[in-house]
Amino acid sequence: HTRWNCSSRGLGDVYKRQGEASADLHNLRGLLLIEEDDQVYALRSFKRAVEIEPSHLDANRNIAMIAIRFRDYVAAEQALESVIDSALVSTDVDAWIALGVAKRGLRKYEEAETAYRRALAVDGGDPRPWYNLGILVQEHVTANLEQGEDERENEDALIDSYELALEHYRTFVSRAGASKRWRAAVAEAKDRIVIVEDSIETIETMAGLRLEYEKILEQEQRQRAAQIEEWKRLEAEGVSVDELQEP
Repeated sequence: HTRWNCSSRGLGDVYKRQGEASADLHNLRGLLLIEEDDQVYALRSFKRAVEIEPSHLDANRNIAMIAIRFRDYVAAEQALESVIDSALVSTDVDAWIALGVAKRGLRKYEEAETAYRRALAVDGGDPRPWYNLGILVQEHVTANLEQGEDERENEDALIDSYELALEHYRTFVSRAGASKRWRAAVAEAKDRIVIVEDSIETIETMAGLRLEYEKILEQEQRQRAAQIEEWKRLEAEGVSVDELQEP
């Protein structure tokens, strides 16, 4: 029987025999390089596969996954969008989540949400999109809310956004359950829930203090206005305002 050398170096002889114009071989070499923890050369192999066959599904998905690790969101977005409409990739939850991460990294927040929700449409039992939706709202959407002139409206908008993030995180925790696969992510989600709850409490506390200050200020203004009116009345009766001032 023929024994295949399943290493990236062992593919060298195959290249020599079959030439380098095989997208599948370059994609396979990239996968083997990932196994050897050589992501830089793996990425080169995947890119070479796409040069030969631009619509190569696996190579494009693999480019995206590595590009996201390198925070090259432009490359990840381009790779995924080139194949996302194919029958195979359009039903791949991982591909939609990765596209959402790329969109989020490019600050295309509405498109990121759309991608995460497409992942849910593909597999509603996968809890990961909920976790990613929570991060999207907590760290990006909330931070980029437009601030108006009305402080109370701004505070209400912040609280509403944080509560939406809480809803996403709690849904993730509920659907992930006690599965060992999601244990670390569930622990992090619970930590995030505590942080968001603290943020809401802080906003509500600050809003309460602001309202109290506004009430005190309004009361002082009314008292000052009443005092001025009283002085005007006394002056009209011939009493000097200077006589009324404290020494």
